[in-house]
Amino acid sequence: MAQQEIWDLWYPKAAAQGLPFARGRLDATEVLLVHAAPAALDVEVRRDDGELVARGEALPQTADRSNGAANGEGRSDRARGPLAGGG
Repeated sequence: MAQQEIWDLWYPKAAAQGLPFARGRLDATEVLLVHAAPAALDVEVRRDDGELVARGEALPQTADRSNGAANGEGRSDRARGPLAGGG
């Protein structure tokens, strides 16, 4: 059975500590496609047991499109790269 992860996406530029944008439990992946992504997102990726495996803060949108990809590349303590525009 594949390792499960919890992806938690927040819009950091609203309210005192941001607003929740999306959250989901899915099989481990390096890239998550995001529909209607805002200009920036904070992203945390945790294993099913709660261990933090990636984090990114204020990841910028890089294209004027309705989709984006949050990249958990490298599975380090920080998610890398911007939100790449999708097609």
